[in-house]
Amino acid sequence: MCKYCTKLSPLIRGYDTGLKEPVFRALAALHQNIEPNLGDCYQWRHEKTSAVRRRLGAVEKVLRLDAVREIMQELDHEIIELKESMVEHPPSRKGGLSREDIMVMDVTPSQSASMEKKGRDVERRAAEQALDAKKVGEVVREIESC
Repeated sequence: MCKYCTKLSPLIRGYDTGLKEPVFRALAALHQNIEPNLGDCYQWRHEKTSAVRRRLGAVEKVLRLDAVREIMQELDHEIIELKESMVEHPPSRKGGLSREDIMVMDVTPSQSASMEKKGRDVERRAAEQALDAKKVGEVVREIESC
């Protein structure tokens, strides 16, 4: 159950079922539209917060400021909350490149989508030829056995 469902469930417990149904339909629509992207959002926030935490760690080693330590403690707390949220809403992407990373990435001609498709087509044709050769071999064996 997400945080909205857990907050809402005790509030509408005493009401009629006819009133609960539209609320739960709205929540279902919310989950359907948000939840797949919510996990990715949590993962993105976790990555960015961890990066800030690492950079502040380097600053704290040099300057030894109490204010920096307090900020780092708050970031640690937020990272823990994000990890807990990611358990409830797992991200759809497993690490790798985000949309922003892909938009700024340089692609060589050999890495283009058309070359990948061409490679898949070549692999498919090779698999079909191997399958045809296997079928021909079976037919030859059948003829030889007769």
